[in-house]
Amino acid sequence: MYLNKNISETQAFEAALLGDVFVTHTVTELLWGYTDNLIKAAHSRNLYQRTNFSLQINNSAGDYMQWSAVKTGKQNSDEIGEFVEWDGKKQLGYWNSTYANMLNGTEGFFFRAGLKQGDNVSVFIDDLFRSANVTCNETTELESIRLLRCILPEYELQNATINPLNAQWYANSYSGFLNESSPNFGAPLFISKPHFLDVDPAVKTNLTGLHPPNRDLDDTTLDVEPITGALFRTRKRLQANIQIRSVPEKLFKPFALSKVKDAFVPIFYVEETVTANTTTCNAFKKQVYAPLDIVDGVQWGLVAFGGLVALVCFIVGTKMIYKSPTNKKEIGRAV
Repeated sequence: MYLNKNISETQAFEAALLGDVFVTHTVTELLWGYTDNLIKAAHSRNLYQRTNFSLQINNSAGDYMQWSAVKTGKQNSDEIGEFVEWDGKKQLGYWNSTYANMLNGTEGFFFRAGLKQGDNVSVFIDDLFRSANVTCNETTELESIRLLRCILPEYELQNATINPLNAQWYANSYSGFLNESSPNFGAPLFISKPHFLDVDPAVKTNLTGLHPPNRDLDDTTLDVEPITGALFRTRKRLQANIQIRSVPEKLFKPFALSKVKDAFVPIFYVEETVTANTTTCNAFKKQVYAPLDIVDGVQWGLVAFGGLVALVCFIVGTKMIYKSPTNKKEIGRAV
């Protein structure tokens, strides 16, 4: 966390940190909160709204969460589920352009109906305080239900040097990172895929002991049913990294940070999965696939019936022409 420049960083660290830089806590404490001296110091100076650290707050009653609103699709069915307001905001205010601060897309649990392979759709990722595009290029299945697999395209993770459009999200570091410093009080927080999947290899220069990435295990995927636009399976995988830098020792007396190499240190990674169960899949097939199969059957039946009628008409017409008196005379003269 970056502290207010009006406060002595040395004094803040010396007063707040009464232990090691890296601490160990239980999963319960990480999820639901534990007391942290540095956060308490920041809170006492109105630099941070909470007094403890936690990854999860009860979203049904969090006092910092306000109303959110989405479109119903009544006026335009393609806009169903798209955010109009999130946490009381119609514009985010964290990023460097009007577009970057817009609430584009849905929460990701459903999209517009009639998706096709190759379509791009927008999602608003509240954990990252921003919208992003996902590309639905691949196909897969779940319980015999045909799905489109949507993933974050490469251009969303490129730095501003390669993709200047990403400068509006402060993508001024290595490709493969999402800079989350702005919405997190200036903390040097960068989000990537687990095990630095699709991150510039140079990031690993000053790190040891890393496991190699595995796309099947580390990539985020959304599997969407294209007829309805409903999400049937998703795997959200994110890794939190802290940027550390070498700092003159006189600024941080408790620690020898002048000997620290510049690096992006992975702190933890998380995986959230949602998969439609067998009951849901069977209900979908009964309510969506079965009627469509009947419609298809009727359509092919009508085509077959129409073909049969046409064939009968052709045969009857041919016989009538052959038996006509005029035709018989012409045939007799020819003989």
